[in-house]
Amino acid sequence: MLHPRRAITTLALSVCAMALSGLAAAQSDPESTSDTQTASAQTSPVAPSSSLNDVPARQGWFWYLDPKKEKKKEPKTIVVTPPTPASEPSTQAVVIIAPSSASAPLAAAAPDDGGKHCKVKDTWESKCGFVDPGNDFDFQAKERDILLQQMSLQPDKPEVVEAAQRYMKWVVTKASMAANMWYFNMVQHPDLDPTVQNPISEIGIALASRVDKANQVEIFDLIRQEGGVLFYFSRDDCDYCHEQAPNTRRVARMMGLQLINVPLDGKCLPGFEGDNCGSNITNDQVAPLNVAVVPALYLYVPDNTWIRLGTGVVTDTTVIANTVNFFSAYRSAVLNGLDNSDGVRPSVTFDPKFNAKPTGVTPADGSSQASAPDRSKMLELLGYGANAAPNAKK
Repeated sequence: MLHPRRAITTLALSVCAMALSGLAAAQSDPESTSDTQTASAQTSPVAPSSSLNDVPARQGWFWYLDPKKEKKKEPKTIVVTPPTPASEPSTQAVVIIAPSSASAPLAAAAPDDGGKHCKVKDTWESKCGFVDPGNDFDFQAKERDILLQQMSLQPDKPEVVEAAQRYMKWVVTKASMAANMWYFNMVQHPDLDPTVQNPISEIGIALASRVDKANQVEIFDLIRQEGGVLFYFSRDDCDYCHEQAPNTRRVARMMGLQLINVPLDGKCLPGFEGDNCGSNITNDQVAPLNVAVVPALYLYVPDNTWIRLGTGVVTDTTVIANTVNFFSAYRSAVLNGLDNSDGVRPSVTFDPKFNAKPTGVTPADGSSQASAPDRSKMLELLGYGANAAPNAKK
């Protein structure tokens, strides 16, 4: 099989040969040439050359020409905007213009009045910050609730915390003024001072217990006659127990009471030997006292009454004052039939009606004597006669 190019070349040569042969024949016989031309005009197709000129020739590698490179057209980008569903609300703000009638509600936006609305309770808002409410308690309550709420929810915003601070500064200033006036009134009107009749501070209790030295000594005598004993709970590995031990022994000598050391670890502290060492007392025996920390000092009064006088390192004055005050309260409760104990803690009362004690003041008109414990009642309660001496027990 011939190659296409060779076949075309051969065909072209044949056509040329035929054309040359026809031309030669026409020159030799003109008549036959005219006849032939007439017949050819009637029967022969259009000459190839004219048809090829009318139609553009095909081009490409088959006709020894490189094909033209077609430019690729970039696809057009079509942007399709999805329609907004009819059910979704519009995100644009809607401005509603209220009618100008007297019954129309107030507008939500704060009026541009130079901050005057911030000074009115009904129109004040958190953006105003703290404003002095004057004498309007409800106004300050509104500011308090909102400002403190914002501070607790937004503690990292300086302006929010500052607004709450300004409110608290206003409150503390008012409280300071009230405290100063409170003290002034209390000094000017002694009947308003509860510490005059009932000293509650450590110094007040100590001073009240020493107003009448005889009463204090008498109470110690009553405790001794009733068989009172001091118990000092400790541990050998407790440094505070070693520091408090000398103070406790000194107080026991002043009261004239026996002091027994109860070591919770079974080892008595130095200075507690013989009968003063309670190493034979087991933890089960003292468990009801619930001694959770040491050192601890207790006063034991028969039968089975335990009064805690101090825990930790305490001064001699405090122990003595607590002994007088607590023992008097215990005896007053027993004398008046009051029972508020919990099984371990004894019944006590500090009501001045039942527990009269030295107060350091005496009525100016001399209508009554200075308050003091009822010696006759206490002696009678302990089993002595009303007029008998403490050492003359029945």
